[in-house]
Amino acid sequence: MPADIRSFFAPLKPAELPRLPLKPPHALDLPVPWTLNLPAGTTSSNTSLPWVDQTLANSSFSSIWQPSSPRQPDEPDSDNEWQPSANAVRSDEMREKVMRDPDLCREIIRGLPIVVAQQAGFGFCVDCTYRTSKENGYIQVTWAGASHFVCLQELLVWASGHWLDVGDQASHLCANPRCTVVGHVVAEPGILNQRRKGCLSWVECPHNCGKVVRACVHTPQCIRFRPGFSNWEDFRANGFH
Repeated sequence: MPADIRSFFAPLKPAELPRLPLKPPHALDLPVPWTLNLPAGTTSSNTSLPWVDQTLANSSFSSIWQPSSPRQPDEPDSDNEWQPSANAVRSDEMREKVMRDPDLCREIIRGLPIVVAQQAGFGFCVDCTYRTSKENGYIQVTWAGASHFVCLQELLVWASGHWLDVGDQASHLCANPRCTVVGHVVAEPGILNQRRKGCLSWVECPHNCGKVVRACVHTPQCIRFRPGFSNWEDFRANGFH
């Protein structure tokens, strides 16, 4: 709000303006929002306002401005105070409940629609068949009336008894964003997660013995499928040198 009242009443000459301690409406100790209290038959667009001199001479600046819709002190301001939706409240409450209970996380995961991964290289994974929120996006989990309260990979981190600290990401060791196997996703700093991209995990043993040699330099090791083993743990125990 300009400090000079001339910006409100341009037709008046400077000499005709009363000397008042002027403050913008938001600086006064009065409720908001504000409207200009005009006499009957006048508008704020009039270029000739004969009532202005008398009004300013007999009134304080604050008496010209009045709150447009007075409200009780404890009444919420619906225009200025954002109110979360019922679903947002349920989602926040569900997050607080689930993230502290790994057993409940595993129960939710067991209830997801799943299928053994069919993509090449993901044979140790069990995929969730939910659609992602966008192409190449992440799966959002809905449970017990709380819609999309957590991403699938974060739920897997919780199920392992861990949480994401500031700067952490849910890192897919198997590089499969649909995977529901607890242990295939870990919490780690984002920079370490990015370094996993393109990791081979293992290479064939040069002696042609049927086993493999670890090529991954990350901890924990990146996961890559090899036929002939029931799961990643079986492969690590019996397929590596």
